[in-house]
Amino acid sequence: MEKRVLIAIVLSFLILILYQAFFIKKQPAPEIPPESITEIEGRPEQKSAEKDLLSPPATHEERDLQPISAQAEEEILIETSLYQAVWSNRGGVLKNWRLKEHTDENNEALDLVSVRSSELDVYPFSLRTDDSSFDSTINSALFEFS
Repeated sequence: MEKRVLIAIVLSFLILILYQAFFIKKQPAPEIPPESITEIEGRPEQKSAEKDLLSPPATHEERDLQPISAQAEEEILIETSLYQAVWSNRGGVLKNWRLKEHTDENNEALDLVSVRSSELDVYPFSLRTDDSSFDSTINSALFEFS
């Protein structure tokens, strides 16, 4: 029995190697013309100029970035021929996502966001971390739609 297993493994590897040798085409490596290689090597001043461009600027301006927030809670309705979505700027969450071509047991448009989401105040795209105070701050923040 052990001989058969070893023979099967060896034959499997042999088939894989032969398949790669005969059926897989080797792609040629892209050739770099020798003229371009000598040009790059012949210009040391260009290399230093490229290094200067890649290095961060010596002076760093600090800008006072103020958070942009909306004044009041808004809901935006996005409607297509297939669905209707309602987004809220409080926490940037998705409140409703109704599929127009599918219905539920009450023959209404199928809503992919659970009814319990509003009861539990847990909507799709809300953030959850280990820090509950951060969670409540970020999920109750008012964002601006762009």
